[in-house]
Formats: sequence, C-alpha cells, structure tokens
Amino acid sequence: MAEKEEIIKKNLIKRVMKGEWKKVVEICGRQPEVRRMKINKSGGTALHMAVYEGQEQVVKDLLDMIEDSDADDDERELALADKKGNTALHLAAKMGNERMCVQIAWKMPGLIGFRNKDSETPLFLAALYGKKHAFMSLSIICC
Repeated sequence: MAEKEEIIKKNLIKRVMKGEWKKVVEICGRQPEVRRMKINKSGGTALHMAVYEGQEQVVKDLLDMIEDSDADDDERELALADKKGNTALHLAAKMGNERMCVQIAWKMPGLIGFRNKDSETPLFLAALYGKKHAFMSLSIICC
C-alpha cells in the first residue's frame, strides 16, 4: 500500500474508533476510494463498521455517496465482503436493523441472495437470529 493510502487509512480507522462519524463521512466524500478500503482485522470497510455500530445516518450518507458514482462501482462497493464473506447487508440483517437492511437492499437487491463463506444469505441470517422485521422487509424486496 502506498504511503499516502496508509496515512489515509490510519486516519479513517482513528476516526471510526473514536466514533467521529461526521469526519468519517467527510473523508469518504472527499476520497471515494477510501470507501473500498478494508479497515479492520475482519476485513470490513467503513460501511461495515457503520452498520456494526448502528450508525443509521452514517450508513445512509455513505449509501448516498455510492449513488453518485458509476453503476459498476456501486455493485462492487456494496458487494465488498469481510473475511467471512459478509457484506454490510449481512451484518445489518444479523443485527436486525430493518432501516439499514432496507436502505442497502434497495440500492442492490441482488445482495439479499449473496452468500457468505458459510453459504448464508442476509435473508437467512435475519431468520436465524430471529430478526423478524428485517426478515420481512428483505423478503418483500427480493420477492
């Protein structure tokens, strides 16, 4: 990784760890390539971390940025998976955050059937963890 990219990545990680989400959104807005960076040991991106932390507005802001970019990039960016093969939608479904599930799934409905390394889809994870509202919302979008 180039020195400049490493500095940007460290800054982004620092902001995430401190819960400085407005700064995270600013960084991602100024430098779109940052949104694709794997920033934790699990291989998650800023979007993964925002979902995990339950930062609904940050997730919305990051998704709005993706909307402004090239369609091919949208798919690649939303389909980025961590080391277990989980996309941000997998995490949102597992946590049962219906709002985030809907926001992500409307951007890329195909993610609902995307399988992680254990062959689990976001829809399956919502059901497995008893997240009824997330499950129902995802099932409406995909069917």
